[in-house]
Amino acid sequence: MTPANPVEAAELAIADALAGHPGGLRRLPAAPRHLSPTARAWFREVAGRYEIPPHHVGNLVGAAVALDRARECRERLDADGIADLDRYGQVREHPLAAGERAYLVTHARLVRELGLDLQTVATPRKPTRWRP
Repeated sequence: MTPANPVEAAELAIADALAGHPGGLRRLPAAPRHLSPTARAWFREVAGRYEIPPHHVGNLVGAAVALDRARECRERLDADGIADLDRYGQVREHPLAAGERAYLVTHARLVRELGLDLQTVATPRKPTRWRP
């Protein structure tokens, strides 16, 4: 059974590649081919730096796709401008601005879901007392 969606096909191939490696031998998941070179480089960097469980590879693919779509929206916004005129001559936000925002939020949520946003704080500060 071959999935029609290229993201699902990539997820299945990655899960199959990761499933049969005993003894702690870790094989890095391959970056899906439909990603841009920038998103593929990010995917490879994250997959190489962190141990991503097979059931989270789909989240990593989704984060890379969201990063790609946000970049595409940004390129179009740079060409067209952030503001547009509606049929009444009123200035309105370009529709792709909301798309870029949504893709960046999706990327951030998937990165958080993967646990990649955690950083150790060198010197934790003492909690301050709240004063009205």
